[in-house]
Amino acid sequence: MAAPSVCFVSTEIFPGTPGGIGRLIQQSALALEHAGWPAVLLLDVPEAATEKFRVYARSMLPRTSCVTVAELLTGLATDDDIPLWAFHFPEYWRSYRVALALRRLLADTRLAGIEFPDYCGLGYVALKWRRLLGGELGGLPMWIRLHAPHELCIAADDRQDDRIETRQLHAMERYSLRHADGWVAPSSGTLTWLRGVYGFDGPGWVRTPPFERVGSGGAHRRHSDRTGPIRILFYGKLQRLKGTDLFVRAAVDLCQRRPERFEFDLVGPEASESWRYPSFRVELEALIPPGMRDRFHFHGAIEPSRLRELALSSAIAVVPSRIETFCLAAHELNWIGIPLVLNDLPAFADYFRDGENCRTFDGTAEGLRRVLDELLSTSAPFAVWRWSDFSGASDPVPLYREVLATCRPAPALPQATENDDAPRVSVIVPYYEMQAYVDTTIASVARSTYRHWEVIVVDDGSRTPEARAKLEELRVRFAVDSRVQILSKPNGGLGSARNHGIAHAAGRYILPLDSDDLVHPDYLACAVTALEANPELDAVSCYVSYFTDGHDPADICDYVIPYDLIPPLIFLENRAGVAASVFRRSVFERHHYDEDLFSYEDWDLWWQLAAAGRQVETLPRILFRYRRRADSMVNTVGYSRHAHLIARIAERHREALAVRWDEVFRLYLEEVARLRARCRALDEAGHATGYGEETTGHEYSVRLTGRLLLGLLRSRVRARLAAALGRRTVTVRLQPKPHPEAQGMEVWCAGVRPVGGPEWRLDGVVEPAPLWERRNGGPPGAREMLVAMSPGATMTFRVGAEGFGLGFLHHPWSGRVVLTVDGQSHAVDLFGRGAGQGFFEHFWTGYRWVPQRVA
Repeated sequence: MAAPSVCFVSTEIFPGTPGGIGRLIQQSALALEHAGWPAVLLLDVPEAATEKFRVYARSMLPRTSCVTVAELLTGLATDDDIPLWAFHFPEYWRSYRVALALRRLLADTRLAGIEFPDYCGLGYVALKWRRLLGGELGGLPMWIRLHAPHELCIAADDRQDDRIETRQLHAMERYSLRHADGWVAPSSGTLTWLRGVYGFDGPGWVRTPPFERVGSGGAHRRHSDRTGPIRILFYGKLQRLKGTDLFVRAAVDLCQRRPERFEFDLVGPEASESWRYPSFRVELEALIPPGMRDRFHFHGAIEPSRLRELALSSAIAVVPSRIETFCLAAHELNWIGIPLVLNDLPAFADYFRDGENCRTFDGTAEGLRRVLDELLSTSAPFAVWRWSDFSGASDPVPLYREVLATCRPAPALPQATENDDAPRVSVIVPYYEMQAYVDTTIASVARSTYRHWEVIVVDDGSRTPEARAKLEELRVRFAVDSRVQILSKPNGGLGSARNHGIAHAAGRYILPLDSDDLVHPDYLACAVTALEANPELDAVSCYVSYFTDGHDPADICDYVIPYDLIPPLIFLENRAGVAASVFRRSVFERHHYDEDLFSYEDWDLWWQLAAAGRQVETLPRILFRYRRRADSMVNTVGYSRHAHLIARIAERHREALAVRWDEVFRLYLEEVARLRARCRALDEAGHATGYGEETTGHEYSVRLTGRLLLGLLRSRVRARLAAALGRRTVTVRLQPKPHPEAQGMEVWCAGVRPVGGPEWRLDGVVEPAPLWERRNGGPPGAREMLVAMSPGATMTFRVGAEGFGLGFLHHPWSGRVVLTVDGQSHAVDLFGRGAGQGFFEHFWTGYRWVPQRVA
């Protein structure tokens, strides 16, 4: 039987695509094939690139297996076939599909181990699957080849990328580097440097990567002819990361200081954008005085033979990169034989010594100019230099034998057991008027493959006969089943019901489960397996599929694909998981659901855990099914009062937010800017092509969201200014025409309550209101009320800069009012009958009034 193969996972492959990663894999595959150890290539590249490589491989790599992610993922099950739009960004989706493809590949292919590149976290989901779920990937060696993480590249390239997805991408890279079994590095200097950056103390293997050798090599040329212009070569992409701007600045300075005639050749494609100019090349040209521009020659990408010609005509070549892990350009130029000036980076330390086979500079344009000046001022600057050949250690076959001999992956995960010592999972099911759904929710838990569970149904003061009858039915049905408890308490909201159930839980793990949602049969087993194997984790979430109420749960209409709990991202959006994560019981010894929140209590809990440094990871499978109902709490309350709820959460966690305020603010501004750009694009597209009702509706929704956000920002600025001057007010004016069914036109107002305030107060009235009568007492939270029944009756309150609410009675005798604040007027109908009758707070969101029943 053939030995198991090394599998290379890549988004590049030479000659199908450009890029150093693809060329390195092609060279490694050639060496392994010639050694009788053919590799497996798992590619996620365009179809044309795959075909181009396969044409090459038929003659050069006939025994090497080449499969693509797309080919392996035909005929996926519905739960696995998650579309790109469900993920927040394509790199996450790509990593997920790579993991699925590897699982399918392992069904009929023996693999000795898998190599992932560090760039963009391609191995993120596969490593997470192995760590949390095990399965086919359990115990299989996985290592990372160091090229250059995206996080370090954009920092060196001076790209201010404050998008949420970029932060998550960098978290994916860090996770992959941290949980790999080891790193393959191109030099010990690079390995040591990145160990320090990422805090990795696992195994490392160092080998010189293969690079292109043009010509015979063998010596540094000695340039003694000073009769013509002195040519200095830059070879690499035109990119800040590659230090092209340092080269140009130093070159201009050199020309201004020395009398010789210089010519500068810049070889390589343009790779950077410019903030200030149409392109980065134009930005570089702007650094060159008009009288010198004829000395700078931009050649673009060229053939290797042309590179040798330019190199041999040059006195010196400069590699001023701000970051490198190896730098093929430097080694190719060294082979040709041109003297090098290099930035003093860890990547060069194994191969180049200052004054022996190169000169180094300190990473600044001034430092580069100074070194060039010294070389040009010396009669024989290269006389003592020795040419070094670094090709001897490039054979990848010994490398991979060493990797597989010394790699120590974690053993395959033991699956959750059913013995007497197996940990119990307490499933907490808050119940309020949910008699139509609770049976299916409990049944979904009962179908779990993991049997060591208990269900605690917490009735949160249900009032209707139907809801109470269902509770009694449950009590009778489960009277002899100790795994199901039915508890009752006065109404206190979702957070209160969860806390009450947790207080009565006996399990080591806690799963809050809303009484209309469903769990996958494998969820409890997967969660327990992950938490038992990883004691540093405080909770796990999972991928979530949505189904519409009244439809089959398998008919997926939407998804939530969470990411791990990452500050500061959790402060901007609730993407750590829906309210159905599995927690360690110990988490709730220090943290609780906020019982004062009427929605978003799960998001508030994530804020708590993030502030406390708790670790939460996502199981990369759909293991939870969320029922989408039109009258759910999120739809009826959460979305309409989003700003108010977030303000309350932020106020509660002011200290945690303050620590990362600069990051949060930059991320928020980036999201606003992107939304504005998207609105403009949709506006133009909608008007230009007339997409139809559905597209127009979506366009209007996004445009409206952008306007609301901008309106909120402007409103907040105006409100703060007015409050600082003591001039921000809200005016209540009684309308002459009440609701057609109203039996009167009374207005009962309890006054103003600021965000976080305990009660509504009337002491902010600006001036006496003669048509209003003061009455003592009122609903809970109101000491007194003002009453008016005359059309035109007006009252003004002074309010602060933050959010606030007005308290009103809604009953059959109530009229209509116009509320005016921040220059905006809105008519509000206070008529109420039946379920719409009671004491309501009307909260000002910054663009509209949102009512919420209080009593």
